[in-house]
Amino acid sequence: MLDDFVCNRIVLNGDIFDDLKFHKLPRSHTKVVARIESLSKACEVVWVQGNHDKEYIGIPEYFWEYNREKYLAIHGDSFDDIHKQNPLLANFGDIVYRAAQVILTHERPLARNIKARNKRWLQASQIIARGAAEYAHTVGAKYVFCGHTHRAMHSSFPDLGVEYYNSGCWTDIPSTCITVSKQGIEIHEYRS
Repeated sequence: MLDDFVCNRIVLNGDIFDDLKFHKLPRSHTKVVARIESLSKACEVVWVQGNHDKEYIGIPEYFWEYNREKYLAIHGDSFDDIHKQNPLLANFGDIVYRAAQVILTHERPLARNIKARNKRWLQASQIIARGAAEYAHTVGAKYVFCGHTHRAMHSSFPDLGVEYYNSGCWTDIPSTCITVSKQGIEIHEYRS
């Protein structure tokens, strides 16, 4: 996916890793980190902080302008009220998901299904979309990009004059990313 685009800027929208124990990263993951590092020599690479990144990696939010419009990238966990109000349930969901990843390393679809159902059950996607759009409106951004739910989507909020995009997840199959170009904003899906 990283090799399919020539760009001026890459915004990594949080939760780059589920775990920041870099010494335990598989070789395939260290190759991705090395590829991002090599891309940073040719374009700007911005790391936005996610809830799994804690305070170790990234900045809380990133603004830029393109074609006289203001854009905002923010991970989205700050708008996840259900997650905040039910931390024990949210933590339990994370523990079950991580256990499924460790125990069922060859059964990633099951781990992804657990994660997706947990987020859907909490109705996080729509809550985060609305909260992010409201925040974007208050700071004068017309477009806002989040991650957090790992579900690629686009929603319009005409009452706020804001377009919301979720970049989905680049570590699951299908992987997703978003491009912003003269052709517009597009969500891309990759299967390997």
